[in-house]
Amino acid sequence: MITPFKYYKPNSWLYKSLLIHLGTFLSLNTCNKIIGYWIIPLIIYLNIFILLIIQYSLDKSNWFSFIIILFLLFTFKFKNFRTRCGRLINPDKEWIFVSIFLLIIWYSLLNEKYVLYTSKIILIILVLYPLYFPIEDYFIHRGVTLSILSSLSWYFLAM
Repeated sequence: MITPFKYYKPNSWLYKSLLIHLGTFLSLNTCNKIIGYWIIPLIIYLNIFILLIIQYSLDKSNWFSFIIILFLLFTFKFKNFRTRCGRLINPDKEWIFVSIFLLIIWYSLLNEKYVLYTSKIILIILVLYPLYFPIEDYFIHRGVTLSILSSLSWYFLAM
């Protein structure tokens, strides 16, 4: 977001941005059973998995952050993230709320050298903002806002 360019790790964030754009596009534009039952949950899982790579590239010594991400990965159940036309069919509300709490902790633990305080606040707002909508639509709203902001971020980095 507002990370100084000299500390920006574009490779790991690029893959995360591509997954976000792909998942958002598929969620909003398809009602395919294969995509809703397998592809969207896989994209959500991979999005969390990429956080391990990002964490490793930013701060190898912060073991608590690694534990947070590993916890999210090991407790992720694909069947609870199946969608129909972008909406979660059987959302695991407890997992979603726990993941929000843990992501807020993860964002706050990111190294200030690489992720500025203002970026952390923006990331925390982005994880909380979709809660204004029904929980079935959480990942739609999260994906759309992340798609827009990651596009703007890449645009301003290119300037």
